[in-house]
Amino acid sequence: GTRVLLPRAEVARDALPEALRLAGADVVIAPCYRTVVDGSGADAARDALSRGEVDAVTFTSSSTVRNFIEALGGGFAQALPWGDAVVAASIGPITSETAREMGIPIGVEASRYTIEGLVEALSAHFGLEKE
Repeated sequence: GTRVLLPRAEVARDALPEALRLAGADVVIAPCYRTVVDGSGADAARDALSRGEVDAVTFTSSSTVRNFIEALGGGFAQALPWGDAVVAASIGPITSETAREMGIPIGVEASRYTIEGLVEALSAHFGLEKE
């Protein structure tokens, strides 16, 4: 008899609502936002990446991987010196899988699938102490 309202992105995996339904909940999915690529900042990002001014690129969802590639151009994104000069950092295994499928090797993956976990993983990668 539990009813769950699930506000989420317009495009999202169905793992959570399916699990809730399997547990007996009546789930209502309410798409409340969508991610769009407008290209603003793409030139500045390409320039900074080309000049070697970026140490890491973070991906917090599969859509951020797809949008990064769309905004910067697939050829450009995939040709970056991943692992050498620029580390690709992922919030978790699903995002990492999407990145790899799209030609971006993941160098850092959070063990806790949160922003805090991603920051911790990057800090450990770069040898930074937690404050």
